[in-house]
Amino acid sequence: MVVVTLLLSAMCACESKDDTGVSIADEHRRDSTEVTVAATRILHGDSNPGKSDKNRLCRLEFLDRNSSANKFPELSNTSSSLFDRVKFFIDGAEIGSIGMGAENNPFVQDDFDNHFSPSCDLAWVGNLAFGTVEDDKGRAVKFHDRYYCAFVRLPDMCVVGNSTDLMCDGQFDSSGQWVRNDGEDSDIDLSYRVTAKGLLDGNLDGSGLVGSIGNLLRCDPVSKENSSLYSDLIKRNIIKMSAKERDDLAKRVDEFR
Repeated sequence: MVVVTLLLSAMCACESKDDTGVSIADEHRRDSTEVTVAATRILHGDSNPGKSDKNRLCRLEFLDRNSSANKFPELSNTSSSLFDRVKFFIDGAEIGSIGMGAENNPFVQDDFDNHFSPSCDLAWVGNLAFGTVEDDKGRAVKFHDRYYCAFVRLPDMCVVGNSTDLMCDGQFDSSGQWVRNDGEDSDIDLSYRVTAKGLLDGNLDGSGLVGSIGNLLRCDPVSKENSSLYSDLIKRNIIKMSAKERDDLAKRVDEFR
C-alpha cells in the first residue's frame, strides 16, 4: 500500500479533471532535475511585454523567499526561485500583494514577459505544489511536485482560478483572452469570485489558493450585507484558517454588528 502525503497542494474548481495532485501535464513523472522545466511550459507571443494599446505597464514583484523548499534536495535547483508572496503593479502604482494560501504553495519566479493581459485586468503567476509519497509504514519513498498557474483578476487581486496541465500552456491574445495552445477553451471567467455564501452553501471548496481566507476576503470583502455569513463561516469552521486569521476575521465581522 502506498500513501501520497502532499505537504503542499493546490485545488480549485477550474483544475484539470485528471488532477492527481502530484503529477505534471501529460501524466509524465519527472525526476528531480526537471523541476525547473515546469515553469517553462507557459508559452508567449511576441507582444510588447506588459503593455497594451493604452500603454498600460504592468509588472510582478516576488517577495519573501520560501524556506519550505530547502527541506527537499530535489528542489535544490529551484528553491531560489520560490517565494511566499507576489506584488502587483499597474502603471507604476502598487496594487497590493497576495500570499500562498493555507496549502502554502510557493510562487515561481520566472523571466516570462507576458504575465498580464493587454489591459492589465488579468494576470497569471505560477505556483508549485510538492510533497512526498510514503509507504504504509510512513517511510518516504518518492518525491513529487506539480506546477500550477493562478489567474488573478486585477485590480482587486481576486484569484479566479488555479489550473494545471495544458491550461498553463497558452498566452493572452490582443483582446485579453487566455488562449490555450491546444485550441481548447480556457474557461476563465473574470466575473467568478469565491464568496462566503458559496462556501456555506457547499457550492465552493474552502481550500487551495482560490478558497483561501486571503482570497475570500479579496473577492468578497466583509460588509454589513455579508457579516452574518462570515460569522457562520467562522462557527462552522468551513475554511482553513490560522488562529490569528480567525481572530482577525472575527474582529472585522464585529465591526459590522
